[in-house]
Amino acid sequence: MKHILQLLVIALCAVSLRAQTLTGLQDATVRYVSSTGSDANAGSTWQAAKATVAAAIGSLPQTPWYPNSRYGTIYVGPGTFIETATPIEFSGQIHLVCASSGDGSSGQGSVIKLGSGRNTSLLSYTAAFAAANGYAHFLQVDNCTFDGNSQSNPAGSAGLVRVYNGGFGNTFRNVTFQNATGFALDIENQAVNFSCYTCSFGGIYGNGGAVYVNDLAGGNVVLFVDTQIDNSGASPIVINQASSDTGSSNQFTFINLKTEASLGLATHQHVITFSPRPTPYGNPVNITVNGLTSVDTIGTGDAVLYEANQPGAGANWMVSSVSSVNYPKAFRSDKTGQVSVGSYIRTLSASDTSLAYSYAPEMEFSGGAGVLVGHGSPQGIVSGKVGTLYLRLDGSPGATLYVKESGTSTTGWAAK
Repeated sequence: MKHILQLLVIALCAVSLRAQTLTGLQDATVRYVSSTGSDANAGSTWQAAKATVAAAIGSLPQTPWYPNSRYGTIYVGPGTFIETATPIEFSGQIHLVCASSGDGSSGQGSVIKLGSGRNTSLLSYTAAFAAANGYAHFLQVDNCTFDGNSQSNPAGSAGLVRVYNGGFGNTFRNVTFQNATGFALDIENQAVNFSCYTCSFGGIYGNGGAVYVNDLAGGNVVLFVDTQIDNSGASPIVINQASSDTGSSNQFTFINLKTEASLGLATHQHVITFSPRPTPYGNPVNITVNGLTSVDTIGTGDAVLYEANQPGAGANWMVSSVSSVNYPKAFRSDKTGQVSVGSYIRTLSASDTSLAYSYAPEMEFSGGAGVLVGHGSPQGIVSGKVGTLYLRLDGSPGATLYVKESGTSTTGWAAK
């Protein structure tokens, strides 16, 4: 009996020690931010909450593999939190949960707002993190509103929220970006894996742009699902391929994208703009757009989707269900007058057949000629190289097949 009691005491001590260890780890990796908090607090409980997100992130432990990166979960209560210690370190291993009581339930909204008179990013990576070429793995944001306070920050910034070297498992859910003077979301330098579900861009004072993917180089997988963009810059979504992009292929997917520029605060030229590599060759870039509705009552753009004329290979566009107001074209590529580096196929299916200048599918071969399908005559509308064929879906006898017989501009088409 004595031995049994001794074993029970040892077991109970072991359980107690393990519980203390787990509690210690949880306390070390969880912080709370409250409108009634103080940055002098430890932030380990709601009763001892921090007052700002910057202080909460700064108090998290550093990762052993990247000393300039921190890890942990931050729960932000309801209210508006003015952040003046910017940019806040946003370098990875962080789970930011807004509008939460800390137990998984949702409450009122949380707004993380850039302080007045600032021309920096709200959340970004640190210089030391960038110098060490650190990666932002497992960065997660839920239910947050990021406010750039553009009325009080006219100088602009290099991205309201900047994700640098985004590695594995970076996910934003139910996130709103508003009142940014520059691009609201800047995905910078090898955003290997980034997803945004139910994200919105806009605000009373508009945005300088919604999404800017810059210097992409190899193996990028970027996904946006159920995205709303209102009054957000001349080109709301811009994808730039790096000159050094010679590795794996890149995949960008946009599902159920809606844009509107009708309040006189911005002028959309193109909803999505892709700029190929500025030098020949480079990685394959695949862009999928499934479901896009765009309205632009004040814009000057001629196409919803646009591909710039740069030496690198054009993207593989797979586009379906495009509906637009005041955009004469669903898709336009300025690379049609340039020799392509390798062949590629574009598929475009416009849900609004009145988009007479759109075409689907398009096959462009290495010599630059291709096969286009669309509504209406291509003469004066569609450019192409000599030898290009155009199949008119609403044609008639003698006006269904067109052949490009001269020039590279929009003229020189002959009906057959």
